[in-house]
Amino acid sequence: MRSSTAALTLLAATLAAAAPPPAKGGPTPDPYEAIHQASYLLASLLDTKQYSRLGEAMTDDIVYDSRPLGAYGGLSNGLAETTKNIAAAFGDALNEHQVGNALIRFNNREGTSANVSTYLTWTRWDAENLHDITKTFRIFERCDDLFVVDPKDGRWKLKYSLVVNQGPQVEAPYFGRVGKKHDGDKHDGHEHDGDDHDGDKEDGDNDDGDKYDGEQQDGGCDGEQDGDKKDGDKHDGGKHDGDKKDGGCDE
Repeated sequence: MRSSTAALTLLAATLAAAAPPPAKGGPTPDPYEAIHQASYLLASLLDTKQYSRLGEAMTDDIVYDSRPLGAYGGLSNGLAETTKNIAAAFGDALNEHQVGNALIRFNNREGTSANVSTYLTWTRWDAENLHDITKTFRIFERCDDLFVVDPKDGRWKLKYSLVVNQGPQVEAPYFGRVGKKHDGDKHDGHEHDGDDHDGDKEDGDNDDGDKYDGEQQDGGCDGEQDGDKKDGDKHDGGKHDGDKKDGGCDE
């Protein structure tokens, strides 16, 4: 009985040491939830650019390695350098970190150190350069992290992070632009501009004037279409090349 009581006392002490100080008047979270909260706090501090508070979520000797992201990443050693590099990378742009699943594996019986694999999405928007993928982009990341309880204040904090891109490359958020050319998708003599077109422009399946629309024929039964050419295909004398439909008439 005494051994059971001693074990329970030790467990309670371990859980208390592995959890951050509770909010004023709030409960003490278990170690798993404490790590989740530390991760969410870090994302919030980054997105709101409260760089002076990063010490609440990172250790003084933090190593942040995002070199696998290529030109979008780098290596930072120590809290001061990491803070400086993050501030420079974010600049005046809007940033959002959507923190998803986290797989937690504790490294010691005391429950004060844990390897955490977190999946998150980082999006950066530069309002003046929404179509420049070096300034406006989205990355689906996996962060292989080490979280520890900082003896300075008893909080769970990020001590080491290796960031990799889950996708084949960085993605560019799409922003439609009315009245402007669709990048990389030029057409002969006309502009392909989203789904809204007027005049001569290609407009999905609905065209005005004399254009060929879907499978409709002119009913003239002479293999000719109604007046003009089929969009995107050339015809001799207005005839539909090599694919006449009789519509019940003699060819």
